[in-house]
Amino acid sequence: MRSVSRLVSIVGLIILGSSLVYLFQHGPVVPTSLDSADLWQNFAEAATSYRRGPDDGNTTTVVQCQQQKPNLIISAIDGSRWQDQIFIFMQSLELALAQESLSALRKANLPKSSWSCPPAPVEVKIIVPQSLLQELPSAFQALAQRYPSLEFVGALPEIADVAVVLRRFQGWADLLTKNNISNKYDKILACDLDVVFQRNPFAMPMSSGIEILYFAEWRGLKIGQCSVHKAWFEQCASTETGSGGYISPKASATYMSRDRICAGSVYGTARAITVYMTTMASQLRRSGYKCNDQAMHIHIFYSGLLEYDLESNGYGRVSLVPNEEALFGSVGTTPMVTFNEWGEILNERGQVQVAVHQYKTHAVLSEIVRRKYGWMAEVGGRKDALPQVAGLERVEGTGTKSAADSGSGSDSSSSSVSGSGTVGAGAGTLEDLDLAAVSDLKHVRHDDQADDGSGQASVSEFPEYRLINVSSQTCGKQSDLCSCKYEDCQVHYEWY
Repeated sequence: MRSVSRLVSIVGLIILGSSLVYLFQHGPVVPTSLDSADLWQNFAEAATSYRRGPDDGNTTTVVQCQQQKPNLIISAIDGSRWQDQIFIFMQSLELALAQESLSALRKANLPKSSWSCPPAPVEVKIIVPQSLLQELPSAFQALAQRYPSLEFVGALPEIADVAVVLRRFQGWADLLTKNNISNKYDKILACDLDVVFQRNPFAMPMSSGIEILYFAEWRGLKIGQCSVHKAWFEQCASTETGSGGYISPKASATYMSRDRICAGSVYGTARAITVYMTTMASQLRRSGYKCNDQAMHIHIFYSGLLEYDLESNGYGRVSLVPNEEALFGSVGTTPMVTFNEWGEILNERGQVQVAVHQYKTHAVLSEIVRRKYGWMAEVGGRKDALPQVAGLERVEGTGTKSAADSGSGSDSSSSSVSGSGTVGAGAGTLEDLDLAAVSDLKHVRHDDQADDGSGQASVSEFPEYRLINVSSQTCGKQSDLCSCKYEDCQVHYEWY
């Protein structure tokens, strides 16, 4: 009887093993609507869909993603200023991209419907004059070293008496058309440097058939209500811009009731942005560079000129995003801007904006950004990569044996903590004190001398030290890159 039961057990094990082999090779024979069926159906993809973590040995899901083209951010600068702004620009961008990458990694352990791919690589090219590139300031070198995705390109043309905000469009057009570089990228964002990123800017959606996004400024102030904008259009209508003016007064009048559109940011597919840049560059040249860049930016949109050039190339359309719903916000004239408890700046719909332009015009926003992303001192401006740590010297008379052994009596330069459990005369035990009141030891007063039970004052047998060449001025400024616990930057043994 026992042999029969053993035979049944052996046969059962064989059947179970065969079933597992079949299950591994073919998957379960169950309706595919079941979640378990989906799981086993995907099991054959384990070699490419999953990988084993190098450290803990746990299985980590890796979503299969198609190789993505990189995205590109372009900006411009004509001098060695704005290093601090480039620091904030790059630091916030990298953190935003890292946040999205981490989010994609976390979602890998969720149901398949929640999976997402990490963001495509983002490159940043800031065009500068060729002369500046040949003698790149130390701060720019330090920034490029810290952020490998950042490149300074000597593509900003030298045009006499023409501001960088006008010259940059020709430089950008040359950069994108040279060697057909625009084909390398998926999307392009052109923007000023006074921008802080809160999310991946290339996560901004575009509707079907749209290839460029324009971003309106605050809706409560129209072109005709802004004296600056009116002056720009009057300049474009001047005969200095050509026969009868580049933009006629009649055409300008039709724009006065419309939204202002910021020229400090434009976003779209690489091919469409290339068309935009060539259109802007050619029209600014045609105006003799007498038209302001924002007036031109507005004109080619409202006149339909940009739409015509896009259509002529077989590309999609351009769309204007209202300021109240923009994920790329321009807040220069917005009277009130909100942010959440995490310090993330919001649009009027309560959405976290991917980027915020002109935040420096709001004192509170500027302080939030500076605290989050600002530098401690000018990068590349120090001779030493790291600040020097102060040396130590031994305090004379410390580190001797106890007075009972040496017979030398007490040393007034040393002090010890009373063994009685009291803090100061009549203070009671530590248990009786408000612990919050004594949490910082600098508030605790020790007796100058204490009895060690031998009837003689004890002297510390440990050496005491002081920092060399420090004072209350040593760490007085943030740019000193150091911090002192106490005002004089010294250790106070009597407080411990």
